[in-house]
Amino acid sequence: MLLTSFTVALIWDLIYPKHSGLLLKIHPVHTCFLMALKLHKPYSSKTYGFLVWSSCMLTHILPWVSIYAITSLFDNFISLVIKVIITSFILKVSFSIRLLFEECYNVYSCLVKGDINCGRRYAQGLVRRDLSTLGKEHICSATIESLAESFVDGFLAPVFYFLLLGPLGALAQRLINTLDSALGYKSEEFKDEGFFSARVDDVINFIPARLSVLLFLTSSLILRYDVKGLVRSWIKYSNKTESPNAGHSMSAMAGCLNIWLEKPGAYKLNIEGKNPGEYDILNALKIAVFSALITLSITLLILVFTI
Repeated sequence: MLLTSFTVALIWDLIYPKHSGLLLKIHPVHTCFLMALKLHKPYSSKTYGFLVWSSCMLTHILPWVSIYAITSLFDNFISLVIKVIITSFILKVSFSIRLLFEECYNVYSCLVKGDINCGRRYAQGLVRRDLSTLGKEHICSATIESLAESFVDGFLAPVFYFLLLGPLGALAQRLINTLDSALGYKSEEFKDEGFFSARVDDVINFIPARLSVLLFLTSSLILRYDVKGLVRSWIKYSNKTESPNAGHSMSAMAGCLNIWLEKPGAYKLNIEGKNPGEYDILNALKIAVFSALITLSITLLILVFTI
């Protein structure tokens, strides 16, 4: 059932990467984000932040637990089909890979045509920082940073927790990451309320963030990118970001491409590297795609041999 559901979810993601209409309205990640913002109270306490976090998690996890419990009462073909459909949907909304690759490729396509405004517009959809006054190098940097970090948050981590805890583990990871995105800011307005959301997100992504380095290293070795540069950059710069996890995938990606990655005023990774350009986005995509294929291959093998 898990093998079939995972395969269906993967195909679903490939043919329908972006939700809209009714499917967007019932998308747990989308509704969780809106719920967190609705409950948000500026300058509130850590206790209130924990209550918001708990409310969002429980209201988005318990209904699925109830459905699984009800279907488990029956042992027939119809209940099995229902389980496959439910599990496929949960996995579909828990990880996303095609949309990330497409958005990054759109930035590359715009820049390679010389349309920096188009590239800036697509890149702005990937990051929180304001790109309106930044040049091409920082647009490329923001895109590659987002690709490396989102590969972990939106794909590798959900798949990891799916294998570890089942489909609801994958969904829980995505909801936790979503709550961090909604509330986990360092500004005075959010810092106390978002404290718990940010810390939980740091904990659950600890292992996947470091696994991404191994995946990027393996992909770089096979695709003949700079493996030594990856290791050197990762050792030196993985702890230079405010997030204890984001620096691992980003510094590894910067090193294997021999480029610097910078969020102005926050960090600059692999300072020794060259200026990032549009073709570095394409190369980063090749590494991420190959890493995703490795991840999927391992996942399918685990599911096949544990049935």
